[in-house]
Amino acid sequence: MWKLRGPIGKLHYAVVYIRETPQRRQEFAAGGTDCDPTTLVPKPDNATRWNSAFIMIVRALLLRQHIDYFCYHHRSIKENDDGLKIEQMLTPEDWLILTQLAEGLKVFHTATIALEGHAKDAKLGAMWECVAVLEVLSNNLIRLQDEYPLSTTFKTTDLMQGEGAFHMGCRSWGCGCAPPSQSIPESSYSLPL
Repeated sequence: MWKLRGPIGKLHYAVVYIRETPQRRQEFAAGGTDCDPTTLVPKPDNATRWNSAFIMIVRALLLRQHIDYFCYHHRSIKENDDGLKIEQMLTPEDWLILTQLAEGLKVFHTATIALEGHAKDAKLGAMWECVAVLEVLSNNLIRLQDEYPLSTTFKTTDLMQGEGAFHMGCRSWGCGCAPPSQSIPESSYSLPL
């Protein structure tokens, strides 16, 4: 299953492996010759928690040296031992992709935080507040798309080709190539992103 999810799947597997037993957590926290002890532990993602993949990635980026060190020292040496297989270990390219994903997911995390609330007295969470957040979200996604074009960042998939594919020129699905609609100027609202 970790193969299907790419670097996020590898990271998930490494985090689960580290957190699986108290002894591993203790050994991870102790560090080693190449990394200092830490009080932080990798956070796992959870399919039922919003932004949990983002939180897992951000914590892992903070602990990258520790995770690499731990995984290297727990790599599988014999067949059927309890260690990590070489193909399950995160590569420098995987870490680069995780860094880019963290930047992209931060936009969603910030939008989620901005919309939390119960709209009491028309504050936080009211429908009218969503429009501004969606506009900021859209602008940030366009910026990220320009900064990290799919053709240079991620491998091409069937979803990116053929009829109904995302067209980079007009930033839309399919190929109507209509000009982008007028957007609300960012100065008309303020949102800390």
